[in-house]
Amino acid sequence: MRIDKVRIRNFRGIEDLEINLHKQFNLFIGENGAGKTAILEALAVAVGSFFSGMPGIQSRHIRITDIRYFKTPEGSYEYTANTKIEVLNAQIIGKEISWYKERNGPQGSNIMGKGSPVRLLSEELNNTLKDSKRTTSMDLPVIAYYSTARLWKVHNENKKEEGVNDTTVKRLPTRYRGYKDALEIRSTFKIMLDWFKSKFSEIIVNQNSTFQLDCVRDVIINNIPGATKVKWVFDKDQIQMLYIVFDNGLETPFHFLSDGYRNLLAIFADLAYRCVTLNPHFGKEANLKSEGIVLIDELDLHLHPAWQQDLVKNLKQTFPKIQFIATTHSPFILQEMEDNEVFKINSTADKILAPLKGLNRLGVEDIAEDIQGVDTPNMSHEREEMFKAAEKYYSLLNLSDKETNPGVLQDLKDKLDSITEKYSDDVAYYAFLKQERLARGIK
Repeated sequence: MRIDKVRIRNFRGIEDLEINLHKQFNLFIGENGAGKTAILEALAVAVGSFFSGMPGIQSRHIRITDIRYFKTPEGSYEYTANTKIEVLNAQIIGKEISWYKERNGPQGSNIMGKGSPVRLLSEELNNTLKDSKRTTSMDLPVIAYYSTARLWKVHNENKKEEGVNDTTVKRLPTRYRGYKDALEIRSTFKIMLDWFKSKFSEIIVNQNSTFQLDCVRDVIINNIPGATKVKWVFDKDQIQMLYIVFDNGLETPFHFLSDGYRNLLAIFADLAYRCVTLNPHFGKEANLKSEGIVLIDELDLHLHPAWQQDLVKNLKQTFPKIQFIATTHSPFILQEMEDNEVFKINSTADKILAPLKGLNRLGVEDIAEDIQGVDTPNMSHEREEMFKAAEKYYSLLNLSDKETNPGVLQDLKDKLDSITEKYSDDVAYYAFLKQERLARGIK
């Protein structure tokens, strides 16, 4: 499954935007409020339409808060009459397909159109699975959205949302459990930890590991820096939890891991779990063979720059058939991107987003200044201020050399005093300014 072309209209701050997506990795950049997350949310609506033919799977609809509103000439604010997400070209299970979802104002409902192609395809897949008594080796696309709340906003199991509660989900076919909470803006750690506990319990009973556990465990070890082993501790004298064992011998319970490690686990482990649950016929190579679409907001969340540099490469290698669509503010990630993989949002008034090229041939400072609009990435604000102060100081000294009017000369001396006084705590800088002044014979 992948989306090649999408059009977003009147969704949040986006009036009308068309995007031709890269087949493997897409990274959106721009200032805060430019519309990066809005694009991901719109795409969540688009890919969520795939669930429309699968009973019990929660989709993502256009909400009232998604409808763009505007200021009228009279000064009041109104909602737009129509919000629409159009997938103009996509591929699902080898079939070319297009579809849309729209909502006509706050009072309207979500509409996909009679005979929506994505709904019909979804129903066809669902019926095939049902008729085969779930034994078919038919591929299911992986779909997931990792929001910025992926580390902290925990799912309330007792809360019923849009008619789907936890009891309903437990009745889902086993493979469909890979779609549970796939598009929710919250942490999926509980689902993942429950799954790990059940799989490690099976080892105790059967004395053998499963290919599902091997798949997810290998993905963790290959992508979590320093990890050498994953285990579950059942000993009542210890914290009963998933542990990550590191190459320095340290065994760390999951809940004690830093946010950086948890962020990587939130993506790599959860995604591997979904791959092997949706497509068990791929065995231990489910992460390598599963197709799908994955949305990630703030890809660099809590990650050290060294980890940021390797992240995109590791995602591509670990999940080579999945299309990633993400956002970031990190120049270290941008520096590793290939041509046509990065889109810069300059304003919500953009009609068509054109991809950028040549970022992997630029330095981090060049990317920060030329691409991200940082004025002076090679110096701190304080250093820049000191530099400008020195320029002004020399300018005043030059004026003092030529001035003979006592009143004007005194004014120039006062200005010099104000500059040197400001930096009196920096002894070396203060002494340098003072010596330059004395060298000119100005006391």
